[in-house]
Amino acid sequence: MKWCSISEKTLELNVCSCIIEDLKRRGIRPAYIEGYTLRYEGAVGLDVTIKTPPQTQLLSLQFKKPLMCFSPNGDRGYMFLVNNNRYFDQHLLLTLFSLALKMLGKHPSTFYALPLVCNTPELEQKIDRLLQHTFFVNVLDIPFVGFHPCKLYIFTKSYYPVVFRCSSKREVRFYTWENITKEIRRMAVTAEDLQRVAEISYVNLEEALVSHLRGFMEPDVLRYVTKYLRKRRMERRVTAIALGGERSRREELY
Repeated sequence: MKWCSISEKTLELNVCSCIIEDLKRRGIRPAYIEGYTLRYEGAVGLDVTIKTPPQTQLLSLQFKKPLMCFSPNGDRGYMFLVNNNRYFDQHLLLTLFSLALKMLGKHPSTFYALPLVCNTPELEQKIDRLLQHTFFVNVLDIPFVGFHPCKLYIFTKSYYPVVFRCSSKREVRFYTWENITKEIRRMAVTAEDLQRVAEISYVNLEEALVSHLRGFMEPDVLRYVTKYLRKRRMERRVTAIALGGERSRREELY
């Protein structure tokens, strides 16, 4: 077992560069990357969005770097932490936004990006095939189980390699980049769609969240979560993600 030394920003920049080049090769152009300030990222949970004109979102990503890699029984594995921001609510924020899009009938387009790269020598070794060494997990496939970090383990030789471990252990579906590209046109979220997200009744969004989490949480924990949402004005944060633009972000977040 060894701790990983590569920075999350290094992985984010290189993976996004590969995504843009691959989309051009596939005839999806002109694609570009929208990044966010640290303050905005902390408020809404997203690292980057892949877009095409006119202001159409193809893919929204939260990057995670592996904290360590190990080799149990010869099967190389990587461990990632999710929901590890300051307030331990990042996954809840991403879940709310994903549910809002789902309520509009949109295809899942918000993912965790998990590059299997532990250090700079490994990056140099894999750079030509970096997307082949990056896994994607749909935010809604990981349940929000509490205000604390949870672990994702990826095993490179297993048939079903992504394991979510928090208060319990479960396998989670993963997407390869090839899986993503087959669905990416269906993932498109237009500016009009985002305006509709901003107009969703928060009561309806809260009901969707409770329905989504039922079975993963005890009723009293669910009640605590809904109180927390109201306290931190999460409805404004979801609206801010939808509206975009620096002016809208300031108005909605602060």
